[in-house]
Amino acid sequence: MPTGTVSNWNFPKPGRRNSEGFGFVKVDGDKDGGGGDLFLYADSIKDPKLRSEAKIFGLKNHQRIKFDIEAPKDRDRR
Repeated sequence: MPTGTVSNWNFPKPGRRNSEGFGFVKVDGDKDGGGGDLFLYADSIKDPKLRSEAKIFGLKNHQRIKFDIEAPKDRDRR
């Protein structure tokens, strides 16, 4: 399972329904930065305690996390 550190976290705008925080994760071992950061929605966090903390308080910059990498889901564009 890959590991990395939170490089940036954005909180949802106050008063917006169904809004959640999101951020970016730098993968360990990406020394030259060529791979770029991975995008992470708070709602995609599997651990219930960490997901709740991320939605309420956000994740801290440089916080270490473990994660699975998934391809983006295709959206039907009509």
